[in-house]
Amino acid sequence: MGSVRIGGGNPLALIAGPCVIEDESHLLRVGERLLEFCGTAGVPLILKASFDKANRTSHRSYRGPGLGEGLRILGAVKRKLGVPVIFDGTHSVQLPGGAGAASSGEREFVAPLVRAAVAAGCDGLFLEVHPHPDRAPSDGPTMLPLEAVPALLAEVTAIARALAPELT
Repeated sequence: MGSVRIGGGNPLALIAGPCVIEDESHLLRVGERLLEFCGTAGVPLILKASFDKANRTSHRSYRGPGLGEGLRILGAVKRKLGVPVIFDGTHSVQLPGGAGAASSGEREFVAPLVRAAVAAGCDGLFLEVHPHPDRAPSDGPTMLPLEAVPALLAEVTAIARALAPELT
């Protein structure tokens, strides 16, 4: 996408941004910070934000096969198809309908799940980030605080380098 190449021996990539566009200046500020963080870490960035967000409100909705089986399946698909694999770290901790009329989540598990996905060999990460997640208009409980991104990038790039030192 653009100049960012994902998979096929390329460095770990990051797709990140706020859940939903709040306004132009907010998205620009978040994007500028992410570019700074990714530049320091040597991680290519694709900025994301939704323009129309449908909230998932039912806890009965299908959530997927679970972490262990999900990572196994992603690894098998990557090996068989060679389709870069992106791990969605923030939606993986979402609790649909957990806050009544909105989704809730367990943000404290984003970092360990992301580290596990990189160790399992994913090619990139999808993260929703926000300067103040608890004040975000959508998916705040699952979003990673923007200022937590540099430390997480340092951790996951170290894991990726250990798995594929030729990419450094």
